[in-house]
Amino acid sequence: MENGTKLLKSIKFSKPLLIILGVAVILVIIIVLWQFGGSLTGKGRQQLVSGFPVSPIYPHATLKTSQKTTHYLGDFSYHGTWETYDSVPTVAAWYLKKLPNEGWFIDDYPADKKAENVQFLDAHKEKQIIQVSVIRDKGAQTTKVIIEYPVVPPESES
Repeated sequence: MENGTKLLKSIKFSKPLLIILGVAVILVIIIVLWQFGGSLTGKGRQQLVSGFPVSPIYPHATLKTSQKTTHYLGDFSYHGTWETYDSVPTVAAWYLKKLPNEGWFIDDYPADKKAENVQFLDAHKEKQIIQVSVIRDKGAQTTKVIIEYPVVPPESES
């Protein structure tokens, strides 16, 4: 009986400690989700700007920003930036294979397909032009994938 009483007293004593520990764990989870752009409800994640053309998006990339810019002649352009932990050559090679598989014609290939810091490629499909830039800044842990549609006529707007 005495051992049971000691156990109960130790449990009562540790309840505040368990509550503090539980709150600390919840705070750590919230901070980690916030740092990685997620949330407990799924809200707050980046979404492509309305009208952004259907694009091949690298499977391991997370959307960071997107925008639509209207120009003085009434045409407009789209710009989206994604990030991934994969290397520049891996990401660029994926686009060089994926774009033709989706009907795009490659116009400009990367100057050096083994380059670890930057690779650019341009392609077109019918009257649509896409520019893909794959960039990893020196010392960065992530690779940026920038997809741009430089000029889209007003009648193409959704």
